[in-house]
Amino acid sequence: HTTIGALPCAPANVAALPPTLCPIFARHGDADRRRNTGEQPVPMPTPHKLDIPYTQPKEKKVRAIQTFSFMDDGDVVKVYIPLEGELAGVRMDQVEAEFADRTVQVNVELHDCIHRFNVDRLMFAVDTGRCKANVTKSGKLVLKLFKRNHLEKWSKLRAS
Repeated sequence: HTTIGALPCAPANVAALPPTLCPIFARHGDADRRRNTGEQPVPMPTPHKLDIPYTQPKEKKVRAIQTFSFMDDGDVVKVYIPLEGELAGVRMDQVEAEFADRTVQVNVELHDCIHRFNVDRLMFAVDTGRCKANVTKSGKLVLKLFKRNHLEKWSKLRAS
């Protein structure tokens, strides 16, 4: 037993002590009171299954981006996509660009749909490690496709 002042801190003396002097037994005072009076503890709540039906999240619609222009600029081909209408105000964190040897796919994710620019057969091969996408202050999405062979002239973006 621990002694606090002249009284030992024991269950028999707890009632004589203020709770601040004997915190160990003060915490259990309510349990002792219930035991002495025969009062039953409050029963644990029973979990109930909620009748809320599970709904699949809606898949976003995919809309093709068809308006673009491009320019062969030496060792790089620049693709310009205007960000107008629904795409106005798009930020770079909403843009995902994937570059492969002769393909490019760009997804612009909005809250209700995805706008996609896709070229599955580029005119020539590109250096995928150097290709990049950027959103300009003037409201354009610019893709820089670095040519694998800088001597090739791109007269069109897609191969026939």
